[in-house]
Amino acid sequence: MFKRRQPTVSTISPGSLLHGRYRLQAQLGQGGAGIVYKAEDEQLQRIVALKVLTADGGMAADKLARFRSEALSVAQLNHPNIITLYDYAEQEAQPYLVMEYVPGQDLWSLDNTYAPNLMPIEVSLPIIDGILAALEYSHAHKVIHRDLKPENVMITPEGQVKVMDFGLARIQGQSRLTQEGLVAGTASYLAPELALGEAGDHRVDLYALGVMMYELLTGRLPFSGDDPLSVVSQHIHAPVVPPQRYNPAITAELQAIVLKLLAKHANERYGHAGEVRRELAPILAELRGEIIVSAAEPETVPALSLEVGATQQALLDRISRGKMVGRESEMAELKRRWDRVRRG
Repeated sequence: MFKRRQPTVSTISPGSLLHGRYRLQAQLGQGGAGIVYKAEDEQLQRIVALKVLTADGGMAADKLARFRSEALSVAQLNHPNIITLYDYAEQEAQPYLVMEYVPGQDLWSLDNTYAPNLMPIEVSLPIIDGILAALEYSHAHKVIHRDLKPENVMITPEGQVKVMDFGLARIQGQSRLTQEGLVAGTASYLAPELALGEAGDHRVDLYALGVMMYELLTGRLPFSGDDPLSVVSQHIHAPVVPPQRYNPAITAELQAIVLKLLAKHANERYGHAGEVRRELAPILAELRGEIIVSAAEPETVPALSLEVGATQQALLDRISRGKMVGRESEMAELKRRWDRVRRG
């Protein structure tokens, strides 16, 4: 009789049972860090999301350590705007995370349901407030997301905002396990200090949020190009076109928030997410027809919820493309730094 083999990343598929408990039902997605499945916890009889690290036939110790660090980071977080981590396990050196399953769609998909129009401000700003609430909490617990982008924000059918995939987060104050964290994140949302190979702090998340706000309010990224290096160069060197130029409906107060989030130097941005929420609160209140009474120390309000429209509209590519000209030497130096960091 052949000995029964435990599932590995190459044999794991819908129907697999991990640790005699988690029955995989369907693959939900795949990213650089792993594959995510919808699964059933047969012990507690609930649906969960299970993330398996994409490595087969042996795993480098540093990659396994990063995955354990992810579990440690997320396990500290308990907030309504952050996906909850239920369990962490390793099966024959094959690690996986068991997380709260969140139905709905990510922010990128939701935004494109409004195409060719922009998402209404009364819809987008409560979402931003929910993301800020998540960041305010995670940063207070010394956890930086470092890969914040629309695909990592889920919106439930009830309108609840859930930030997910802290896969590249690290605990502040601990040594970085590899230099991979220096360039973590999609180039479109990468803070200038990370692009320059610096460690950065929690304000890299605020910069990424500024990019997301700009994109939601104008329908375009503040910086785009034919390749990631040209985009990274613009994050470092190019001025931000004021969003009002593309959307005159943006108020001066809202534009000021976006531009401060997108400051090239971290010290010129907001100090923490709570500051952004306080400046955003009167704008949200005005949208809801409420009156805000000024106070010396206004309390942080709970993250707002919203109802997501179900009407699906045509999907448009809103990302404009452009080329960098006249910065050949700077681009060469940037590429050299980028390659060096990627090699570790």
